[in-house]
Amino acid sequence: MVRSLIVRDELSSVADVRAAVDTIAVEHGLSPEAAFDLKLATTEAVANALRSARDDELGVDVTLAADQDVVQVEVLDRGRFRVSEGPDPERGRGLPLMIALADEVEFAATGDGTRVRIRMRVAPDDQVGPTDL
Repeated sequence: MVRSLIVRDELSSVADVRAAVDTIAVEHGLSPEAAFDLKLATTEAVANALRSARDDELGVDVTLAADQDVVQVEVLDRGRFRVSEGPDPERGRGLPLMIALADEVEFAATGDGTRVRIRMRVAPDDQVGPTDL
């Protein structure tokens, strides 16, 4: 399953992404805790992308994909990835938070901007079955 969204700097857009992550997480067997962690990591990635986007009209591309083993979210913006140059009490917790919450997080500069991939493995013992409901 693959689903793509374009996110603009609007509160409803972030809510749409969170709902899409929740749907794919449930459909592919992530535990409620893993689904929550994936939603939070994705929210951080989207917020960072919206802050660094060069063109608000184009928005940020979010692609959700899953198979039986992994749920993946990819966030692609048209901005430039910047590492914080020093401590800032208002910012700087998003990247460590994403890394702590997800099984894998990958950052890459692309020709157009920055890509963040967040992966959460579907563990057999985390899956919710029909008798668990």
